[in-house]
Amino acid sequence: MYEALAVARYEYRMQIRRWGLWLGLLLSTGLFYWFLVVGLDTIPPQVLSNPWDFGANLILPLILLAPVAAGILVADRFPRDRQLRMNELLESSQPSARIFVLGRYIASLLAVLTPPLLLALPVIIYAAVRFSLPELLWKTPVIFLAAALPSWLFIVAWSLTIPLVMPLRLYQVLYSGFWLWAIAVPRGRLPTINESIVDIGGKYASYAFFGFERPPNLNPPATAGWAIFNISLEVGLAVVGVAATGLVKRWQEQRQ
Repeated sequence: MYEALAVARYEYRMQIRRWGLWLGLLLSTGLFYWFLVVGLDTIPPQVLSNPWDFGANLILPLILLAPVAAGILVADRFPRDRQLRMNELLESSQPSARIFVLGRYIASLLAVLTPPLLLALPVIIYAAVRFSLPELLWKTPVIFLAAALPSWLFIVAWSLTIPLVMPLRLYQVLYSGFWLWAIAVPRGRLPTINESIVDIGGKYASYAFFGFERPPNLNPPATAGWAIFNISLEVGLAVVGVAATGLVKRWQEQRQ
């Protein structure tokens, strides 16, 4: 584990210096937060009286477009090694494919989370001070951990894996369409995983754990049991994705 953390530290320092990472993630979340801050005066009183509901609105930008930018940005991590002809050097210096993949996964996750979280933090503090709601400072992070983080774990894992076996640009285009299909397309219009038990937008956790009004199309109903199952499914698929990345990398090394 120490070796994986050492890889993660090096990878994180390298990735966090990419200007494209900051630009893409700040743009994808900044526009939402701009409209949110500008429209604070128009927030309904029933939302302000429920810090859980208010906190969910504050992390909404981290659920909508930010994951699109995150998946696109981390997808080039392994293809970039091939383009720069770094594979042989990495294979000779890395401790093992499994440790290298785990370290890169941890670093990629932390790197794409850093810009939007740094942008969200002052907005949350401002809202908490303006409306005298200090509980927002701990309730909003709890909502993020339950409703948003599982989908980020899933996204980053498979965005590292699939470009190993698919052209990078093709994956980035398909992934963008997949995310919008999975988040924005309502059930009843087109077949979609939105509002189903495999929903990746955090709806089950939001409605089951934090007392929001349940949407009529959520099936099965948003109970605590189904919410735990939904979160476990996302985290489990993330673990499968990380394991699959290590297996694919090992298979590619053996073929060379």
